[in-house]
Amino acid sequence: MGSDVWVDDSASITCGLKVSYASIVGLGAAVTKNIEPYSVNIANPTKKLRSPFTDEEVSDLRDLELWEMDLNEPDGVTFSNISGSTSTLSNRKLRHSRF
Repeated sequence: MGSDVWVDDSASITCGLKVSYASIVGLGAAVTKNIEPYSVNIANPTKKLRSPFTDEEVSDLRDLELWEMDLNEPDGVTFSNISGSTSTLSNRKLRHSRF
């Protein structure tokens, strides 16, 4: 089970499968295959409803490792423009890693 995953309490997940970070498993879903990161999954058997991000945005978000950041790190960042947000947070992360 990845970080920042939401699973509805009525969903079922087959043992041994991977539910990737920042994914959603919805109401009554029966997970029978690995779940992609940043995806919304529903139904029985589970199908990917959608991903709110492009493959490039998912890659940028994955590289940020948001779940490892201090909770105050994203302060002041507006996520309505995901490319700009990931760029801003990436720059902040670089500044902090230098010390």
